[in-house]
Amino acid sequence: MEKVAVFAGKEIATRHDLHTIDDFPRDIWRKMAQEGLFRLGIPVKYGGTKIAYADLLLVGETLVKHGHNMGLALSWIIHLLASGFMIGKFGTPPQRAEYLPKMADGRLTASLAFSELKSGADPRYLSTTTHREGDHFILNGEKAYLTNGPLADFFVVYAVTGVAEGKKQFTAFLVSRENPNLAVTEMMKLDFLRPSPHCMIRLENCRVPSSGILGREGTALEEMARPCRALEDALLNGPILGGICRQMELMLHALRKQGVTPADDVMRSLGEMETWRQTLRWMAIEAAKRMEERGGKSESETLLMSFRRIAADCQSLAEQVMERSGIGMDGEMAAMTKDIRRTLELLRGADPSRQKKIGEKIIGRKESNEHIKR
Repeated sequence: MEKVAVFAGKEIATRHDLHTIDDFPRDIWRKMAQEGLFRLGIPVKYGGTKIAYADLLLVGETLVKHGHNMGLALSWIIHLLASGFMIGKFGTPPQRAEYLPKMADGRLTASLAFSELKSGADPRYLSTTTHREGDHFILNGEKAYLTNGPLADFFVVYAVTGVAEGKKQFTAFLVSRENPNLAVTEMMKLDFLRPSPHCMIRLENCRVPSSGILGREGTALEEMARPCRALEDALLNGPILGGICRQMELMLHALRKQGVTPADDVMRSLGEMETWRQTLRWMAIEAAKRMEERGGKSESETLLMSFRRIAADCQSLAEQVMERSGIGMDGEMAAMTKDIRRTLELLRGADPSRQKKIGEKIIGRKESNEHIKR
């Protein structure tokens, strides 16, 4: 990780405008490619570098800890998910040969197009559809909140291709930005995780050849989208950890600059925050390992939900330290704190429904001890 730390400190941390600019720093993106950061997770056969999920997590932590920016780390993770996970695992040999070498060296960038403006990421309400015409599929609909969309050369678009047993079936398509019936309709400027770029796209009678299907027709939700989202959640713990490390560095610097010994309650909050940070790091690594070794969303899901809950508590402690010590919430401290909190809010959004399902599962279990029954 030392090489990554040096790169992040030299090429990212020195750019003090990253939390405020609207334009994406393509110069840094090119340097990340040159550093080999886009090769991670892509099969060696296609110019990539084999790496474990847990190590990818630690690279993300290092990028933010030493680069002081979570937005670039988010864009990097989405790039790797599109390459190593999506195309690397589900692409046909011709698709892998066409896309992966260029993604490994930064010549191609992708965006995952699942969510929609009105329905978010809830598959029950997604309305982008497609139908077959000969050897082509015709896509119609809009996609929103597309990370890396403004700089993407192609999009992995999910569309409804049928209904089975009352549930929508989805297929993923590789759609070039150059397709004449695909339009980037709006650059979405978020007030957090800058400079990661987002946009919307519109597809109007967008023709895609059947060779553009990624994975198996009708199975993209179960086989690709949901596992990809679970892996994204796991890998984003790395930038969150890096953000907490940088946040603590900024707080400690400000406290030392005051020239007085902090009050006991501030010291206790700092100590508790550091304890939780170390615990969070272990949990994040363990969740990533379980996801890879056992292929398990369920194996790591409870760890990921617990990580988010404890990380949120950690942010409450940070707020206490800043309020009680009089540390100003501005500049980099304000930007980093917002990025951590908003990322946690987004990730925790689906937790209540997941917890409900766990509750339903355990209450449905049969009693194991006869003497408990009445």
